[in-house]
Amino acid sequence: MSFITLSGRTVKGVAFDMDGTLIDCEPSNRSVVQKATGTTFEIDWLQCAGKKEEVILEWMKTKYGADKVQTSKDVFLAACQRGYEEAISDLQPRLGMMDILRTFKELSIPVIIVTNTETEMAKRKLSQCGMLEYMFDIIGSDTIKERGLRAKPSGDGYREAAKILGITEHEMLGFEDSTTGMTALAETDALSVHITDYGTPEHLDAHIVIGSNGTADLVSLNNQIRRENYHRILHLTPEPSCPTYA
Repeated sequence: MSFITLSGRTVKGVAFDMDGTLIDCEPSNRSVVQKATGTTFEIDWLQCAGKKEEVILEWMKTKYGADKVQTSKDVFLAACQRGYEEAISDLQPRLGMMDILRTFKELSIPVIIVTNTETEMAKRKLSQCGMLEYMFDIIGSDTIKERGLRAKPSGDGYREAAKILGITEHEMLGFEDSTTGMTALAETDALSVHITDYGTPEHLDAHIVIGSNGTADLVSLNNQIRRENYHRILHLTPEPSCPTYA
């Protein structure tokens, strides 16, 4: 099995969160969910980012009162689904992520998705962004439910990802953007990358942080992966003028 080294660790597979991490849809998703609840009661995204829609609705009812937030679960979920459907055609990859996916493909490192989005919707989003062909597998919310696992912030999805990839958790690299997702990833022994450029506080257990520089930090991380591994795997001589992480 192919492997790369990163931050002193051996990595044989990569698990990505999708929304907000691979795909730059966090503002769109937040707008859809807020619209589904109405404009009267504002969602606190520091509390709710990365959580399933029904969990956000319950948070709203607890925060503002069930007598005031009277939207039913079915109506709310249907409104969210319509909003997501309408937004698909405008989705774009997060800047810098296509290059990272190409690097993993060139180095024969399998990539898997762990998302709170249902699998078929995830496939449509990834296809729109030109990313589906890079995926070894997708663990969607329906897969989590069917296998009796718990959704994020539980680490069950990431543990399942390691099993599907046929590697140990210690041999997996994970990417997340929300506190909820990072809490899930931190339950495992994976090497973790936390993207915080939408104002999410840096997770204390994150190994690598992509901060306010966003795309520039992703480019730097990709450069680091390429420089640490291409000469070994592809027998290429790195350019001495290029810094490892800059």
